[in-house]
Amino acid sequence: MVIPIGGDPLAVGPDTEAPQVIKEFYYIFWWACSGLLAANAVGRMLAKDLIGGFNIGILSLLAYYLVKNGCAKMSQCCVLYFGVISSLNGCLEGLTLMSCISGRETYVSTSNQLPTGDRVYTIVVQKHPFYEPSQGYLYNLQSAMMLITPVMMILSAMLAVVTYQKFPDRLFEVDEDEGPAENRGLGFSAPPNYPSYGSGAHQDPGDQRDGTRFSAFEGRGHRLHDV
Repeated sequence: MVIPIGGDPLAVGPDTEAPQVIKEFYYIFWWACSGLLAANAVGRMLAKDLIGGFNIGILSLLAYYLVKNGCAKMSQCCVLYFGVISSLNGCLEGLTLMSCISGRETYVSTSNQLPTGDRVYTIVVQKHPFYEPSQGYLYNLQSAMMLITPVMMILSAMLAVVTYQKFPDRLFEVDEDEGPAENRGLGFSAPPNYPSYGSGAHQDPGDQRDGTRFSAFEGRGHRLHDV
């Protein structure tokens, strides 16, 4: 996972500083988001999901990086990145939750030594409810993390969307003064009074000589012996 942090490489315009409303009001929600994501990461690790805990921990550090020092590093690009990653994680975690909400399967493996010296392995698949107190602390902690993580990801994405909308400009906004779309594709504009490609109005200047227009496939036919 690549985290776009830094100053000038993220600059997308002359005004990349976070608006004052974010520094005075929305920073509270970013601090809460960072703390809750850190708690979620610790819970995932306690549930023996080290990769998932590490992933959530990176998002927690990113939220902390954006909000510290009065949101000094909260650029529009980083907010967009945070929202996209939170949305993707929320979708993936939501799919996992939907596949397990009706019941979770556990696998118990046993082995027996035969008199012939061979060893027989038996795998028993057991299905339990999503929450089952008889399965112990670890099983229910894993179920709780599977339920909490998608909610946290959705809330984080919503916070990123609201914060992104507080910036005065948009990263992918198109200036209407640049002209038609066909003149913007390669970064140049067509000369004035020059028709677009495929319009049928284009005429090669070489087609006119002495005020007479040349028309293809017209005129009187000739035989070779008449030439």
